[in-house]
Amino acid sequence: MTPHPPKSTLTLQINDRSAVLRMPDGTALGVMPEAKPGPERRSAWATALRELAAPGTEVQLLLGQLNASVECQDAPYLNHREQREVAVRMAAAGSSGQVLAGAAALDSDPNAEGGHSLWVATVPQVDLYDWLGALESAGLSIVHATPFQRALFCGLEHLGEVPRTRLVLAIDPGVEGYIFIFRGHSLVLVRNFRLPEFDADASELIFEEVSRLLQFYKQKQRGATFETLDVVGVADLGTALTTRLKNGLKMAVQVVAPELWPVLQQGIHLERTRRNGLNLVPQEIQDAIRLRVFRATVWIAASLMGILLLAGGIFLWAQEKHFKEAAETAEQLVAEREAKTSEEGSNLQARIPLLRLRAAEVRQAEATQTLSQLGALLFRAPKDIQLDKVEVFEVPGDKMAHRFTVTGLAFTDNGFSVGPLAEYLNLLAREPGLVLNPVSEVSVSDRLEANSEKPQQRAVTRFTVQGTAR
Repeated sequence: MTPHPPKSTLTLQINDRSAVLRMPDGTALGVMPEAKPGPERRSAWATALRELAAPGTEVQLLLGQLNASVECQDAPYLNHREQREVAVRMAAAGSSGQVLAGAAALDSDPNAEGGHSLWVATVPQVDLYDWLGALESAGLSIVHATPFQRALFCGLEHLGEVPRTRLVLAIDPGVEGYIFIFRGHSLVLVRNFRLPEFDADASELIFEEVSRLLQFYKQKQRGATFETLDVVGVADLGTALTTRLKNGLKMAVQVVAPELWPVLQQGIHLERTRRNGLNLVPQEIQDAIRLRVFRATVWIAASLMGILLLAGGIFLWAQEKHFKEAAETAEQLVAEREAKTSEEGSNLQARIPLLRLRAAEVRQAEATQTLSQLGALLFRAPKDIQLDKVEVFEVPGDKMAHRFTVTGLAFTDNGFSVGPLAEYLNLLAREPGLVLNPVSEVSVSDRLEANSEKPQQRAVTRFTVQGTAR
């Protein structure tokens, strides 16, 4: 049994002669067995698909058989509902007598009348439901179904600008050869033929098919010419075939892509991702897929919302727990600080009297020392000075300061009496921290004897000196 490949979107390529399940890179996983349409084909294909792909794998259909037809016509703008109606009418008008399933897509085309090209694809409904039934029985998921012509056109459009007319040769080596004529965004003609390995016989077959298709086209379109043959699927057509095309059909060969599958895969991807792309999967299945995707999206959104709510709840619970622990810690710290403050307050209350006593003792000692120094200074008067009264008062305040008043006499001896007074004042002024007030009470007169008008001493100076010592 072939081992299951990793889950990825696989492609079931269906031709008239075979159906091959391919990996995204084009590698063939296996070929579907030949069986009669109906239950036999569903059963045989389902068995093969179970061996080739894991359950749940997404599968897209690439339809290249003759009964999967594609028609293009110029059209005005049509909305999606109108496109579906056109597809239904064209499927019902099929002349094969079979019930057809149809799908449509609208491309903007400046070269078309109405400005748009309408692609309509049809496929026998019995074949389509056989393929879908086989995929469902194998547990695989259908995601898209696109005709070969549409996938190739979208892939070529991705490679470059779409010319007005284009002749394309697509080669699937050993399987099929395809010749397409495109006009703008419309498919005009398609021819597919069995192609053996690429050799001299294949070159002859390719030349004949290209020549035959051009003759048929030119009968309908008089004067139509093609200067270039765009080649997809081989790196080189060979010198002989290139020369014949150039000489016989007057066409140059241009290799657009050396490999076919990457172009097809890109075209399928573009068509899948395009809104209202050409998709032959029945509408009810498309609606079921959309509903399944919508339900999955809702469930994912609900799950994410639940996860976010759960995460939010856990976060809030953790934050609440953290803040609660922080509050308890803060309360404990506050209680401890209050207890410590209360204890310190009690100790301070107990120590305040002692501190006050010590402060008073220090202040008293400082006052005594300052008073002693000030008294010694004030009483250090010159010999011709007689102090009558010395008053010292402590000035209220935090800093130690004294206010003093000195009253006395200065006698005239060898000099005037004001000389000793000036000397005394200079002595006091030189002391740091001592500030004298301006002398305002000074009088000079004779000193009389008792009960007599005879002077005892002449020119005696009476003075009062005030100041502050800090």
